[in-house]
Amino acid sequence: MIVAASETARRRCAMATALIVALLLSALILWPRGSQRHPDSTDARTIVPNQVSPAGNVTRRLFADPIVVEGSAPKTDAPTLIGIAGRLPNDAIAMVRDGDGTHILAIGQSYGEWRLDSLSADAALFTRGSQHRRVALPSASEEAAPEAAQ
Repeated sequence: MIVAASETARRRCAMATALIVALLLSALILWPRGSQRHPDSTDARTIVPNQVSPAGNVTRRLFADPIVVEGSAPKTDAPTLIGIAGRLPNDAIAMVRDGDGTHILAIGQSYGEWRLDSLSADAALFTRGSQHRRVALPSASEEAAPEAAQ
C-alpha cells in the first residue's frame, strides 16, 4: 500500500508540473511584445488603389461569335408540341399541332418526315434522317403571346 501511495503522489506531481509548464508556455507565447506596432497607430498610411475602368482594359473578346451553319433547317421545321399525356416512359403520347389540326403520336410513330423518338415531362425528341430536334412544351407566356396578337 505504501508503494502504491507514493506512485500515485509521483503521478500527481508529474501532472501538476506538466500543467504549470503548459500554462507558462502559453502565457509566454501569447504575451504581447512591445516591438510590434498596432495597425491603427497614428503614423499608419492609407493605400489608395488606382482607379481602373473595366471597359478601357478590354483588348479582345471573351467569346467568339456563334457558329452559323448555312443551309441548316430552321427550328420551326419540327412539329409544334402542344401537350404530353400518359405515363412516362411507356404509355406516354405527344400532341402536335399544324394547320390541319391536332395529331396524337406515340413513341416511334411519324408525323410528316419527323419520327417521335422519346418523350420527357416537358419535351419531345423528333428525328428526321440525321437531324434531331428537341421540342419543348410552350410556357404559359408563350401561349398567351399569339392570342394577344389576334
